[in-house]
Amino acid sequence: MGAGILEAQGWLIPFMRLGHKRSINEDDLYVVQSGDASSILGNRLQREWDKELEESKIKKRKASYVKALVRCFGWQFAAVGLLAAFEECVLRIVQPLLLGGLVRYFDSRHVASPGTGMAYASGIVLIAVVHIFVYHPFNFLTRHITLNVKTASCTLIFRKTLEHFAVGATDKYESIFC
Repeated sequence: MGAGILEAQGWLIPFMRLGHKRSINEDDLYVVQSGDASSILGNRLQREWDKELEESKIKKRKASYVKALVRCFGWQFAAVGLLAAFEECVLRIVQPLLLGGLVRYFDSRHVASPGTGMAYASGIVLIAVVHIFVYHPFNFLTRHITLNVKTASCTLIFRKTLEHFAVGATDKYESIFC
């Protein structure tokens, strides 16, 4: 079903106790993996966005943020998509076929060796185990890549906001929608 509230949020309780005793500073936070740092992700997306802006000027079209995101994170999503395709197209199709063979094995009108029934049952169990080892990494990687996209996007938004306030944008709509 899922981890209980204590298992999933267990790291938070000591952190909240520390915050209750004293002010929390940056040293108290967990270290982020180097590839997940907002500066690195933001720089990657900034490079792709700059390329998209240049291409849009040359081709005289509107710049597409989605194209920049796809160029930056598309290969990661494609790799995870292959994992999902394997799960959906192989595992979810083969398991019902094996289950049908197992039901047919127990049909009184169908004569088959005991090894056939064992093969069908073993196949069902094997598919279930493989599904566990495919689904959980797929789920984790999907959430990880999505978090990286959010982090990179927020970094660009933050930088853009700082640029506009640094140049003295006085109109509140101008500073938001430029």
